Amino acid sequence: MNKPAALLAALLLCSLPLPAQKRVQPAPKKAPAIRFQGAPQFTQEELLAAAGLNPNARLSASEVKARAKQLYETGMFAEIRFSTNSKGLLFSLTPATHLYPMHLDNLPLKPGKELDDKLHEHFPLYHGLLPTNGSMLEGIRQALEQMLAAEGVKATVKAAVTSGLTPQKITAMNFTITSPAVRIGPIQLSGVSSAMQGKVNTLVSGQTGNAFDTENSAIGLEHAFNDL
Repeated sequence: MNKPAALLAALLLCSLPLPAQKRVQPAPKKAPAIRFQGAPQFTQEELLAAAGLNPNARLSASEVKARAKQLYETGMFAEIRFSTNSKGLLFSLTPATHLYPMHLDNLPLKPGKELDDKLHEHFPLYHGLLPTNGSMLEGIRQALEQMLAAEGVKATVKAAVTSGLTPQKITAMNFTITSPAVRIGPIQLSGVSSAMQGKVNTLVSGQTGNAFDTENSAIGLEHAFNDL
């Protein structure tokens, strides 16, 4: 090939469109990690939920303060500090020292695991202990009123730290229905023999109308009937 022809071929090759190159998008930056320390009795997920935090959220300084305030207002912590470093956002927690077990005074609800699980679904920091004040205590008080309303009982529930409860004389956060008065209603029995009917009627009439006690009324009635 002569030089003019070779030059023309090179120019033609240079003028051909290059294959389209796929543009590589830069990987999005990960949100800084959110961590908690100082309260190992709670999981990271429980603390995130209680603070209203999304683990992948990117937060402004004001949002971090708002989430710390929300967590503090539960009443479960005496102090909350936060800081940032190369690893992300760190909340340093100091748990409250005055926490009390829950005790139901005269609420017609069954205490135990099922009730605790229901409360934990809505209050992730609840594991049987309650502070003396704060949003979690008030939220649980309202939740108990709603549970009673679902059973057809419209009641006002009050919470207060009370000493000398149960045979063990414990101090607990005591939930009491202050209005209306809670009393043992009519007792209906079946299968009572004619020989026992008189004793049963006397026992029933003596119990009906007495003040209701969540912990003791059912057990007391059972023992009374067993002693006939």
